[in-house]
Amino acid sequence: PNTAPVSTVVSDVNDTTTVTLTATPTVNENGTITYTATLTGADGKPVTAQNGPVTVTLESGKTITIAAGASSGVLDVAVGNDVYQGPTTVTESISTATGGNLEAIAP
Repeated sequence: PNTAPVSTVVSDVNDTTTVTLTATPTVNENGTITYTATLTGADGKPVTAQNGPVTVTLESGKTITIAAGASSGVLDVAVGNDVYQGPTTVTESISTATGGNLEAIAP
């Protein structure tokens, strides 16, 4: 029999992982807003960070770390108490997401 090895080249197609930001919808003054960053694949299923964390940087400069082996990370932000009457809206969004040995990350 011919026992010579054979080889096959597998071409890599970049799979895009989406990172989604969610937040506590309503809090009282002196409360806490919890931001959660979650990684998902094109099929909508969770994707885990591999060989290192994913760092999600928010527009405010704050960061959320998704640990290696995890598909989400959280950041708690304290809300102050001001003297002004009426509700205030706090808006936050993703600036960048890097790491986790993922081919491509899209906010």
